Amino acid sequence: MIESGNHLDLSFLIPPSLSFADLQLRWGSDGQILFEWSAIELLCEASGIDVGIFKLTDPSNVARLINLWYEIHRSNGGAIDLVKEEAMSYGAQVSWVAETPQSPCPLTQKKSAI
Repeated sequence: MIESGNHLDLSFLIPPSLSFADLQLRWGSDGQILFEWSAIELLCEASGIDVGIFKLTDPSNVARLINLWYEIHRSNGGAIDLVKEEAMSYGAQVSWVAETPQSPCPLTQKKSAI
């Protein structure tokens, strides 16, 4: 992790058990993009990054992480995510909100099974 100016340059590791689709991006009723924190938590854990950097700071930080993850995902031949593609067409006008799952998240179950 390298601090440069007013932001941190982070390198992260995407574990093979985690895919971009695990974010479960979807549109909320207020036009926000909803996603599952559990995917971000697993990404941070695998990378040795404190997830608080994303949970406790400006939502634009997690948005930048998701944007970079999507670039990597696509450059490695990953499938198009229709919600992410539509969101990119709106630029910075989109807000990102994590939603707490109402039922056990499959990612949490996968992790505990390992």
